[in-house]
Amino acid sequence: MKESKKNAYIEAKVKVYQARFVRDTYTRLIEIYKEIYTELEALNHKTYNVYSEILTGLNKTLDANIEFLCRPIEIDGENHYYWHVINLSDVLPELECVVEKKGYTTLAGEFAKMLLNEAPRFLNETHMDIPGAISDFVYNMFGEFSSRSMAVYLKSKYGEDASIEHIIENEIAPRLYRDAKPVFNLDNAAGTFNFPSYGMVSVPYDAPDILTGIEKYRQHALSGLRFNIRNSKIADRIFWLNTQNGIPLFAYTPIKVYEELYERTITTREGVGRHLVMSETESWVNLPSPIPENLWGDTYTNPRQKELNDEANKLFESGLTFGSIKKQDGVYAVLETEELNLTRYSLDITTEPADVRKALKELTAMYDNGLPILNKRAIFNTPVETEAKAHFIRNVELKNLTKAENAKYRRLQRQMHELQALLNESESEKELLEEFLRTLTCEAIVKRGAAFVYEKELEEDPWPSFVNLIEDADYPEFAIYENYKNLGKHRQGILKQKAKTNEESWQGDRLLVNLKKWQGKIALRKAQLDNDMDKHQNGTALYAFYRNLLLRLNAQVVALG
Repeated sequence: MKESKKNAYIEAKVKVYQARFVRDTYTRLIEIYKEIYTELEALNHKTYNVYSEILTGLNKTLDANIEFLCRPIEIDGENHYYWHVINLSDVLPELECVVEKKGYTTLAGEFAKMLLNEAPRFLNETHMDIPGAISDFVYNMFGEFSSRSMAVYLKSKYGEDASIEHIIENEIAPRLYRDAKPVFNLDNAAGTFNFPSYGMVSVPYDAPDILTGIEKYRQHALSGLRFNIRNSKIADRIFWLNTQNGIPLFAYTPIKVYEELYERTITTREGVGRHLVMSETESWVNLPSPIPENLWGDTYTNPRQKELNDEANKLFESGLTFGSIKKQDGVYAVLETEELNLTRYSLDITTEPADVRKALKELTAMYDNGLPILNKRAIFNTPVETEAKAHFIRNVELKNLTKAENAKYRRLQRQMHELQALLNESESEKELLEEFLRTLTCEAIVKRGAAFVYEKELEEDPWPSFVNLIEDADYPEFAIYENYKNLGKHRQGILKQKAKTNEESWQGDRLLVNLKKWQGKIALRKAQLDNDMDKHQNGTALYAFYRNLLLRLNAQVVALG
């Protein structure tokens, strides 16, 4: 009995707990379904808002496009920053054909599909790019029509048989050039002033007919237009920019006062002429004056700038002489040439005369024909020499380039003089120079006080001095040699015997010491002539003498050393 009651109690308790479990389960499920319902309702509302916003944006975009495409865009007699050559009415028939071919129902279905596909992305973004989405859809649908080249659109307006090159050259390019006016006032110029001008034109890369038409316009224009034409990836428009450089005259009123103050303080530490960024290789001190020299008049002068201008003019003239500045294709230009390597033309007295003549012929041809040109740097595209000089003065880079190019031609010229001097030296001259060098190094002719004299014996009569250093201190050895040549055979023989006797009586390396001493002196003289040969009336003879003398000294030092 007790056992049956116990089992009934347990079974009743199990049923109670099972009932409680079912009740709790349903309670939790009700809460979950409520949350799902709330979230679905919110998501549906948000999705509806997205669709609504997209459609509203589409409506606004289409309204704006219609207003933009249909409103008047030109006013006769006025210039504009833009010109719509192609209007909506020009392409509307073709566009309607494309839309009809696609089908309105198909387009609506594709747009609805786009909304469904893009909705999840828009739901997860805080900012919806609705115009971008619509633009992408339109491009996907009509990309083939909208991405046609500008030349195709022009044919839609002017007809399939029209010549695009002719239309661009005679209608579009002239108007673009005319309307691309500078924005500052030119009324006061009254045609008196010449403002430097330049233009830039950008044309679609996929429209070669348009490029050709603009190039023809540039070639045939009477006003001598100067503008640069470049292809662009922007395929639906032509950009035309004209620039004119000018400064109002009133701005020049105090400039002379400014420059005088600048010149007075240019070298002081804290003056107005102090430049903030300068180095040994990049100096701003020698920049040209903003006041052209021809405008100085009688009351204004600038000695420092005058000296710089004179140097620049001389540099320009020497550039014309050497050929580093030439008038080519109607404009003056500085010609940048290849590096000059004259190593194989460094010949000496041991070279055969035929080889010397061949080398001299090659150098002469190189000098006459000009060095191989790497680049041509136009001097502001000017065809007039006086204008070219004025612009050359103001261009530091071109001046430096001209100096470098002139230096090449001077090296070439110097090498030609050396070879010519080598050819001019006859066999008798070579022998005479050898004997003269021996009289110096073996002390048959010595320096006494301020003169070079013959080192005579006590019983001999005195000779006149060969040179007085007070009168001829720059190149005394050449003067000694000239007097030596005029001594006659008898006295030359005496000097030769004296040198021989001295050499035979010396002990040790006295001759080598003398050779090295004269080697240093003659090398110094030759180095001076490397830079100053053109300053002397007999510069070629001086240079040849010291060069040949140094070659013999070098050879003898090597032989004895």
